[in-house]
Amino acid sequence: MAATVPFNGLTNFSAQSAKVFRMTATNTTSGGYITSNWASSNNTSAGAFGTTTVSVSSGVFSFVTTGLYRISFHTSGYINNESRYIGTQIIFTNDNSTYNDNMAVGYDGISGDTSNNYWAHASSTCIADITNTTNQKCKMYLDAAASTSFQGSSDINYTYVMFERLGDT
Repeated sequence: MAATVPFNGLTNFSAQSAKVFRMTATNTTSGGYITSNWASSNNTSAGAFGTTTVSVSSGVFSFVTTGLYRISFHTSGYINNESRYIGTQIIFTNDNSTYNDNMAVGYDGISGDTSNNYWAHASSTCIADITNTTNQKCKMYLDAAASTSFQGSSDINYTYVMFERLGDT
């Protein structure tokens, strides 16, 4: 006889899914939302499972299905000037309009001179309880103390976000 053991409020483990979106072009900025150049990972060995539960349009990530989601946002950036930091932020709206719910931030120090490229990596992760697919959405924000080239690629996950639907809530 199989037993059902609840785990932190999750009730339906068969509803799990995962999907990765990557930024396909390098974005040079000192701060801003990534509003374009998002695509699903499509390498031969790229994995995804379950029903697609997240979509993206103009940098806005929308949830197709309610549930508990782990969202991980990662970036690799380089400079050839003086800078102090780079960072990632996952920012939500709960009213389909105002993006002011900063769910996660991650920063890393970066410094160098003008003769070489210096790299840094930053990531942020959160767990979001999506109860309203119309109003709850999120955007990815890149931040830096000075103009930084955040690496993009259509073939490799340099700057990317992974959505993992953990289950129903």
